[in-house]
Amino acid sequence: MTVKKNMYMNIRNVNIDIAKGLGIILVVIGHSHISQNIDYLHRLIFSFHMPFFYVVAGIYIDRKSNISSFVVSKASALLKPYVFVLTSLGLFKLMVELGSQNPSGYEFIDYFKGVLYATGATITWVPLWFLPNLFVTLICSLLLLKISKIISNSLILMLFCAIALLVVGIYNINYYWRPVPPPIPNLIGVWGLPGLPLSIDLLPITSAFVIFGYALKDSIKSMSPNIYGLTLSAIAFSLLQYFFGQTIDLNMRVYGSPIISTVQALLGVYIILNLAAYVAASRFVIIVRSLAYSGTGSLFILLFHNITYRKCHLVLSMIGVPESVNEICAILLAILIPLLLYSCSRKHKVF
Repeated sequence: MTVKKNMYMNIRNVNIDIAKGLGIILVVIGHSHISQNIDYLHRLIFSFHMPFFYVVAGIYIDRKSNISSFVVSKASALLKPYVFVLTSLGLFKLMVELGSQNPSGYEFIDYFKGVLYATGATITWVPLWFLPNLFVTLICSLLLLKISKIISNSLILMLFCAIALLVVGIYNINYYWRPVPPPIPNLIGVWGLPGLPLSIDLLPITSAFVIFGYALKDSIKSMSPNIYGLTLSAIAFSLLQYFFGQTIDLNMRVYGSPIISTVQALLGVYIILNLAAYVAASRFVIIVRSLAYSGTGSLFILLFHNITYRKCHLVLSMIGVPESVNEICAILLAILIPLLLYSCSRKHKVF
């Protein structure tokens, strides 16, 4: 199928950007009240949305990359916004505490302990746990590909390696998971263990999905709309959801049936990528550009969607907006406001 290219499409791989846009919108919906109240929707989104982003991250790994340059680049792209946002939030908390009648400073110290430990159970804005984990996952995956040149030159061996990593990770997913409620009284000890720092206990699972993405990156980048593949995948995905309904919540160290959950996740990833190819090939330029821009600004949506959604939902509730309308508006604002921040940051080069 021939796709008419526009200026935006010539600059980037629009299919991937649209897929990321669809994925991050599902993240926002998955963290909303709608998802919490509709169990089937929650299970559907959580069956593949995190594996999707690791697979997409693997597409952009170049095995020939210089390690030090790669680390610096990924630290700037992933750790810099993580540190900037949570440090700013922590300083705000400190100012509030110093303005109180009995400032203690202990809550502030505990807060930054959690930021340094960097798991979902130790930070205030939980979705941000993904950034430091993706950082170490990408480095680990690149090192693995560099060390194992034989594996990285064979599609079959790469897929076998990914499956082996998944098996190890799935069967050890709860080994370091004894979370404690914040503030963290004792990060490592008898009172609790909220995963390992930067969620490195998840590395076998997250690296597996990154390697899946790396192994299939040429096929993914050049993917064309495929009605038969999309239909069969959607049917298989729906049947698995209906009969098994397995989910994957890596932050909470939940991975359902190893086989069913993995198949569901990969089917979900394929469906999103195929849908993105259809959108990119469509004549609806506004939809193409909107979803693609959401994809390029997905980092900002990840950073700010949760707080934006909660505040907008609260304000809309206070002025009497009906709940159904409130939910839709809050979700839309949780996407649009971070994208506005993204647009401003590009002008001022914040990140």
